Amino acid sequence: MSDDLSPSAATPSADDWYYRDDTLVTLSRVVSTTPDACAAPCTLAVGRYIDPLGNFGAILDLPASLPVCPAGRHCVGDPAAGTEGCCMRCSDAQYCGLATVALVSGKHGDAAPAAWNVCPGGHICFDGDMSSRDGAVRECEAGYMCQHNRKMSCAAAHRAALDAGYGDVHAGSYCPPGSSGLRFCPQGSYCPADMSTVRPCPAGFFCPLKTKTPTLRCWGCPVGAREIVVLPFPPYLAALAFGAFVAALYLLVRIYYARRQNTGAAMPALDTAVHLSRNESFLSESFESVRSVRSVRQARSLLKRTFVLECMDSQEWEDNEELEEEISNWEYRKSLCELLDRCVACGDGSDFYRKRYTDLETVLGLGGTKMAYFVRKMNEAAGAPRRAESVDQGILIDNFHEVFTNAQINAEPTDADAAEIFDMIDANADGRVSVEELYGPVLEEFLGDNEIYGLVRRLRNRAGKILSKESFMQHYGRALEEVVRDVPCDGERKRGINVEFIDLSLSVRVSGETVRVVDRASGKLREGTLTAVMGGSGTGKTSLLNALSGRAYYGEVTGSILINGRNGRIEDHKHLVGFVPQDDFVNGELTVRENLQFAGRFRLAANTSMREISDLADGVIASLGLVRVRDSIVGDARSRGISGGERKRVNIGVELMGRPYILFLDEPTSGLDSSSSSLVMSGLKRLAEGMGVTVACVIHQPRKFIFDLFDNIILFVSGGKVIYEGHPDLVEDFFSEAGYVLPPGENVADWIVDISSASIKLPKLPEYDDSFRSNVDSMRSISDLMRAQISDVSRKKSEERNLTREFLSKRWTTAVQNSKNDPESAHLPKSLLMVPEKVRRPSFLCQMETHIQRNFLGMYRNRMSLLFDTAVIVLAVFFINAGTVRLVSERFLSMDHTVPMSVLIRGAGEMLPLNDMFQGFQRAAQEMIGDGLKIAVIVSVLVGLSATKAIGDKKMTAIREASSGYNLNSYFIAVNISSTIEHSVQMALAGLVCAFVRGTISSWFGVMCNFIMLGWISVSWAFLFSVVVPLKNLVVVVGFYMAFFGLLAGGGIPPIEYKEIYSNTSIEILCGLFSPTRFFIETVVVSDFRCLLEQTGFSQGEHAVHFPEEKRSFTKIHLGRRDNSVGSYSCNGWYWGYLPSFLVGLALRVSAGLLLHMVNRSKQSKVSLRKAFLQPRFALVVVGTSVLIILLFALAVFTFIVERRW
Repeated sequence: MSDDLSPSAATPSADDWYYRDDTLVTLSRVVSTTPDACAAPCTLAVGRYIDPLGNFGAILDLPASLPVCPAGRHCVGDPAAGTEGCCMRCSDAQYCGLATVALVSGKHGDAAPAAWNVCPGGHICFDGDMSSRDGAVRECEAGYMCQHNRKMSCAAAHRAALDAGYGDVHAGSYCPPGSSGLRFCPQGSYCPADMSTVRPCPAGFFCPLKTKTPTLRCWGCPVGAREIVVLPFPPYLAALAFGAFVAALYLLVRIYYARRQNTGAAMPALDTAVHLSRNESFLSESFESVRSVRSVRQARSLLKRTFVLECMDSQEWEDNEELEEEISNWEYRKSLCELLDRCVACGDGSDFYRKRYTDLETVLGLGGTKMAYFVRKMNEAAGAPRRAESVDQGILIDNFHEVFTNAQINAEPTDADAAEIFDMIDANADGRVSVEELYGPVLEEFLGDNEIYGLVRRLRNRAGKILSKESFMQHYGRALEEVVRDVPCDGERKRGINVEFIDLSLSVRVSGETVRVVDRASGKLREGTLTAVMGGSGTGKTSLLNALSGRAYYGEVTGSILINGRNGRIEDHKHLVGFVPQDDFVNGELTVRENLQFAGRFRLAANTSMREISDLADGVIASLGLVRVRDSIVGDARSRGISGGERKRVNIGVELMGRPYILFLDEPTSGLDSSSSSLVMSGLKRLAEGMGVTVACVIHQPRKFIFDLFDNIILFVSGGKVIYEGHPDLVEDFFSEAGYVLPPGENVADWIVDISSASIKLPKLPEYDDSFRSNVDSMRSISDLMRAQISDVSRKKSEERNLTREFLSKRWTTAVQNSKNDPESAHLPKSLLMVPEKVRRPSFLCQMETHIQRNFLGMYRNRMSLLFDTAVIVLAVFFINAGTVRLVSERFLSMDHTVPMSVLIRGAGEMLPLNDMFQGFQRAAQEMIGDGLKIAVIVSVLVGLSATKAIGDKKMTAIREASSGYNLNSYFIAVNISSTIEHSVQMALAGLVCAFVRGTISSWFGVMCNFIMLGWISVSWAFLFSVVVPLKNLVVVVGFYMAFFGLLAGGGIPPIEYKEIYSNTSIEILCGLFSPTRFFIETVVVSDFRCLLEQTGFSQGEHAVHFPEEKRSFTKIHLGRRDNSVGSYSCNGWYWGYLPSFLVGLALRVSAGLLLHMVNRSKQSKVSLRKAFLQPRFALVVVGTSVLIILLFALAVFTFIVERRW
């Protein structure tokens, strides 16, 4: 008997224990008892037993004299009442050898006799019937389970669940020797169909808990891997390696571009050095030999020498002994002064220091093209119009050497001169140059940018893009002559229109009251002239330009506007008008030339060829003096580019690409220094003179050089009234007659602005009609009275200014009335001129294609920023997922999971402890929800912030383009297409990294698609906010929204989890529409756990016809409740949430597109919304689009609140 009750058998079996709801409990022992009367008295003082807890024990050795119970019976009694007991029959589940006792009281409490001496689990304690029991305890063999002294085949238990319609829930279980139930196959192993053996998981596969057949691929898993092995080294080493790779790639790109920039910067310096070295040997030549010199290089070397002399006066010569010795025989300045003295007509006394070109022509000995070149270049040096007839003597002396020399040598070149110039341009010495190479230092020595462009265009039209030396020599001379003489090139035409406005007023609503910001203004804008609109701040200057250009939709415009003498609305002729706003809205990622070319593709006629667009762009670049930076990136606030003045000229050039007939500019010199302002205004002057464009601009306090460029000025006083309109040369006389005095040395422009601002005290009243004089005198008397009674100084000054403004306005009105009776007064031509017809611009599809090309070019230029954004997103995903997928909660892996035979032997499926069987997998899925939440929130925030660049930074540029006639819908759709491609690539890469790092067991393609849909909806929200939120607040709003709704409405954390989402329809709709992470998190979990077989409870096979819905794992964790097929086994991913995500994102983008038409209406040159809704077409479009948005949202809601199959 002692051999049967060995110490090893005395150890309690773990088969009798199980985890339920995180609490360790003892399963009820189900025993079969047969009540029996006392068969015979026995002693409790000796014997052996198995207590109710399964512990083996003994009381005393067996003496022969005491009565004991035989095998098959045990002595039952209460030791506290005495040592006598009663022999009673044992049940089938009990093991009762000779002298077995059952103590029904004591430390074990009042345990029934049936709870004593129960056969240990995993053992059989008898063979045959009760009468033949011999006291043997045998371990249950493999493939079987034993409990309560019963034996059952594991295969039979497996078949019983299938027959009950519960499916293959026991797959991946086994019965080792000594089993008291079905054990779960441990993680890292698999248990085949015989259910008796455990085999290690083969290399390249991962076997989670309860695996029957290895099916999950794991490329890095060795044999018997207990967790998914993604990398053969720790994750932090992978992060360091990836970071090092990105840093090395960044450094290589930086080095490459640095070398390119250094090379590009060194080339001009090298060319200059070579050029100067060629000229050093000729410094000793005299100016008198210039006319006889036929070498271009010799002449330019001589020019370098003589230029030094012309800039020095006689005193400087005397102080410089070295120079004095070199030029002891040089009498140039004396000769030049004598030359000027020989001028026959030097002007009257008021113009003594100005020299007329007609008088100099004979003296200089220049004629034909040479004289035309001399006049042109001298006027350019003087900053005067090219057609000016005289020049200041000082300017003539300072620039005489260079201009005269170049006129002698370059104006009428010989074949030898042309050949020498070609050789200087031909750096490769291969006898061929492209016309683009003509833009360089050789021709820049004596030609301006606009002239070089004219020369290039003529040579290209006559000899092609590639010039041989022979063709260059053949056409160079004639082309240069045409450039110097301003002979129009083929296809060139001057364009411009005459605009006259009469009693023009603009009224706006301010605080419920109607205010006139332009009050009955009249004036003229003549073809080919440059007009300045001037006045103090708030006088209505910009409002006048808006009214004239048809952009004053924010108010009511009254009065008459005559276009080439025809009465009409400027809105009907927008194709004639170009408007340059004060702010510079150009694409910073593009070069100067690319900005203009793209503008031409949008603005020019649909049938315009790319060659014509490129020619026009080159012409605009030349006319604005941008040749040197034409291939430079414009730049923006983030990246350095061209200077502010150059950027302003690019802004002007964008409008010129539409070939406007009239160009309005709102403060083109704002924010520029005096030098840059001069360059901008000089370009506008050349535009007006050379192309005949009518130019009008608002300008504040121009310097004298700029003020002299204007052909006409319109001066405003506060209240929007005109107080002067005419030529700048007459403005001083006009106000001098009114009693104003120009202080000595004062700039006329500043003086008249001070007058218009009433900063200068009201002068003495002139002699006008009695009514006007009495009116003003009465106002002055009232003002004097008020000054005597009111002590407030500011009030006094205000009254004085009002009086001054009234005086100035009345005086100009009188002057205009008098001029109407003057037959010699200048008026616009009375004949009606033809107004150019409107051209057909590119179609919607063509504009969209152009937008897409421009977007992709911008993305390419911003590739480093794009790569950086992508690297941040990928690294965030990498570090969040620097672990492995947990298919079973880690706390469950250390336990020996067993389904007791006492449950299985009944054969009823409803008795199976399904909750306990699947709990480890369900807990792992719940933990994975937290992982998905972290990924979703961080990625959505990063992608949303990155997407704001697509519209937020360029919204004002798009609005400016829309005001110029661009199709706003084509822009928005193009942005959606390009950004969708950009962010889809980003998110696909992030999804690939996520799948790799986590060791995702489902389809990697499905993971990438899930990330792409997260990017789609995040970018959609970013677009919506980019349209309606100011740029300065955009980052905060987008970041807050993504984080707030992504966390609280994603379903991953309280108070809104997926249980609340699926149990409350209102919450379900709220989360589905407003949370960017709601479907992503669910898809992450369902995709992986749907790839687990039936034994986990997440999938059900064809035999699980009676498996209760409430017991399914997805039901228990509240995921996939609206998908009828969620329980179908698949490792191809779960795509149920993609359709609602796509529809919500699409509805958001359509909403953003509609709102884009409603915001900043005035800047888009569109009427207010109130007026727009009065137009049937606009109202119909808005209503139709709103209905479409509602339908999209409704369809999205329908897809995620009703049950459907994917």
